[in-house]
Amino acid sequence: MTTDHSAAGDDVIYRPFIPLLFSWTAGIVAGDLLPGHAAVALWLLPAALGILVLYTVRNVRCLFPLLFLFWLLGYLSLQPWAAPRMPEGHISHFHDKKLEKITGTVTGRPQTIRRRTRFVLSVHSVVHQGVERAARGRIRLTVPAADTGLQSGDRIAFAAKPRFIRNFNNPGGFDYERYMAFKRIHVSAYVRPEQIKVQARRTTRGPLLFVAQNRRAIAGFIDAATQTLKNPKPAAAVMKALFIGDKSGISADLRTSFNRCGVGHLLAISGLHVGIVATSGFFAFRWLLAFCGPVIRRGWLKKAAAAMAVFPVLYYGMIAGMSPSTQRAVLMVAFLFLSYVVGKHNDLFNTIAMAAWAILILHPPAFFSISFQLSFAAVTAIVMVVSKIGSQRQPHEGPGAWWAGRITALAIVSLAATFGTLPLVMYYFNQVSLVGVGLNLVAVPLVGCLIVPLGLVSIALQLIGVETAALLLGLCAYLVELTLRLIDFFARFSFAAVRTVTPSVFEIICYYGLFYSLISCIPANRDHSNALTTSRCRAKRPVAAGLCILLASSGLTADGIYWLHRRFWHKDLRVTVLDVGQGSAALLELPYGHTMVIDGGGFGDRSAFDTGALILAPFLWRRKIGRVDMIVLSHPNSDHLNGLIYIAQHFNVASAWTNGEPADTKGYREFMEVLQKTGIAHPEYAALETGKHINGVDIAVLAPEKNYLDKKTVERWRNTNNNSLVLKVTYGDIAFLFPGDIMAAAEKRLVERMDTVLKSTVLLAPHHGSRTSSTVPFLDAVDPALVVISVGWRNRYRFPHAVAMRRYRRIGCKVLRTDTDGAVSMCTDGLTLRLRTAAGDVEVIAPPPAKAQATSGGSGPDGFGLQAFSSRSSLR
Repeated sequence: MTTDHSAAGDDVIYRPFIPLLFSWTAGIVAGDLLPGHAAVALWLLPAALGILVLYTVRNVRCLFPLLFLFWLLGYLSLQPWAAPRMPEGHISHFHDKKLEKITGTVTGRPQTIRRRTRFVLSVHSVVHQGVERAARGRIRLTVPAADTGLQSGDRIAFAAKPRFIRNFNNPGGFDYERYMAFKRIHVSAYVRPEQIKVQARRTTRGPLLFVAQNRRAIAGFIDAATQTLKNPKPAAAVMKALFIGDKSGISADLRTSFNRCGVGHLLAISGLHVGIVATSGFFAFRWLLAFCGPVIRRGWLKKAAAAMAVFPVLYYGMIAGMSPSTQRAVLMVAFLFLSYVVGKHNDLFNTIAMAAWAILILHPPAFFSISFQLSFAAVTAIVMVVSKIGSQRQPHEGPGAWWAGRITALAIVSLAATFGTLPLVMYYFNQVSLVGVGLNLVAVPLVGCLIVPLGLVSIALQLIGVETAALLLGLCAYLVELTLRLIDFFARFSFAAVRTVTPSVFEIICYYGLFYSLISCIPANRDHSNALTTSRCRAKRPVAAGLCILLASSGLTADGIYWLHRRFWHKDLRVTVLDVGQGSAALLELPYGHTMVIDGGGFGDRSAFDTGALILAPFLWRRKIGRVDMIVLSHPNSDHLNGLIYIAQHFNVASAWTNGEPADTKGYREFMEVLQKTGIAHPEYAALETGKHINGVDIAVLAPEKNYLDKKTVERWRNTNNNSLVLKVTYGDIAFLFPGDIMAAAEKRLVERMDTVLKSTVLLAPHHGSRTSSTVPFLDAVDPALVVISVGWRNRYRFPHAVAMRRYRRIGCKVLRTDTDGAVSMCTDGLTLRLRTAAGDVEVIAPPPAKAQATSGGSGPDGFGLQAFSSRSSLR
């Protein structure tokens, strides 16, 4: 049978790595979504191979069998990470067991972040109940010390209780378990520095010792060169990040400034820095080889220079620490030089696909890393745009025109990289820099053409003993300081960057379909992408691009209508109690888009883990919520307060309700400073509305009394927990009660004052289900159909207490817990309540008719008006 060499088939032959890459990555994605079916894939593998051989023997085009084969291989390649089989003696089998001794070797460089050091340990043995046994696996250790003195290769021993790494179980939340599993880490432990015993120090020999000595020497050169600057620490930190890949000195504020200005990519050693080394090495070797007659006569000059330039690139990668981004850059450059040597350098798309495929073969989970996706999205976009627009540019004459052409080319590259990575930046960082394109026109040449080459040359000269090289490194330090001043200047402007909602995967696919189609529609004077393209293929491309534009734009339009309805046109009340660990946080989405956040969760040290930034804000952005109308702080304990600080800073909050009780804590001071700085309305508690009606939803403040602070000195039971702000939110026949952390005394007082008013369909368990809360009279007064307990996984308080659980069972209500059920999402139209857990369990609750109704405009004890309840709203 003869083959039909169509234009599409010619594209596949000309660029074989592109379809193979897509097929392989599709298999990797399938392996992540449907793990654990390696046996089925292995059973299908011989069948795919057989069909492929049969097609080849019969000289039939075998594209689809080949793609299916690579899909299976991609699926199988991820299974050791997605569905690992833990062998006997693996450290994960000892989770939650107190081990008297764990022995292992430190793997990789320990990283210090905010006075904590984290590193990975390769386990050798454990001692459990006095018995020592061989063990294996990797464990992530956290040590509360800025400097442990440990380094890669050290053998240490300690006692600890390993724990499984666990996610905060919220819809669409960051899958931290998967992230660590892709590093082959499934358990973690917390160890104090005095508990660690060093059994043997690292003994490095050969090339690794040489590289380690060079890294230490370079760090010393940088410290010496920056001493004369006005602000040496940031400059030294940036230079170490640029030259040896050490980003430990980069502060959070400095990183924020770089990201706001859209130049955060400069801090990671990637294609820019490696490309500079590769280019310098190529021209240097070409100059040297020009003196070699045999190379010139055989026409090997450029190919030999390309092959030899790989070695300085590899050495620079080792000096830079071979981080994942550096590894990818080194591989990409190596494949580029390899394609040049074999004569396939004219097609960059095929080279990019080959480099990406090689990375995914070596480490399949790399596909899910942020740096991998951003790197290849940027490079592909740049090649696409430059190959199209570059073909339209006409040659210029004169130095002015030459410089104008170079600036234009740099602007095109910056724009292409920006738009090529835009949806991924929004997806992962929820921030877009508005000054990034312009600032990159200055920062990239300054760093890429001056700082990096000058610094690398001066460091190389110093390593071989040239003393005058210190002057060059000092000049490099001055240029770094100048760059930092420029970035700091622009980062201070409020318009430097804007926060964005999180695009869905569907929206990202539509965006890239639209982007590719629009670029394809640009006519080119000559076709750089495929020398075999036929006139028929060129005629079909505008039609295909137009169809793709129509489909992508239609998809984005329908998606926009869907989200407008979900955000602003819905008529139901949605309440989500989030899993924030040992704390409490709830999002209320009222009809027609009004939003409230009641408490934000939080840990004692917000710098160690910020629930607002890492849990609550991403959840809001995924739901396309960029503004919060009201935040409510029940009381100023850190597990309710600290997560609200970030929300107040970044969500244009209109108003804040608190109980007015101050706290002498860092978190409370930060919270009040943010309210003042952002201009958020926060009335005194005495002037706080006791009832509010918003789009059919009634919100009532039930406790504490207006003058509770005056009574606090007399009534000793009025502690911080018992002074919690108690809210009742009612929509039709469905009511939600948010009691904060009130305990028995406050519950008793509340029942005495507002017995019938307390009746609610849903109760957020007071004080996380402690023994001293959820008393029998209180539960009888509330009579909930559902109790939601916001509590941390295996928390040290052992909440919820068994006594509280017995009380819930006594009244026959359904109980859900955020530690086991994950986030609890509830939706009501005022008649029935539909609830869904993060695990996907769905249930409908239809409460019986209410026995009593509140009268509009009525008053409760202590001057608490109940005008928030309309006459048509029941109290259940």
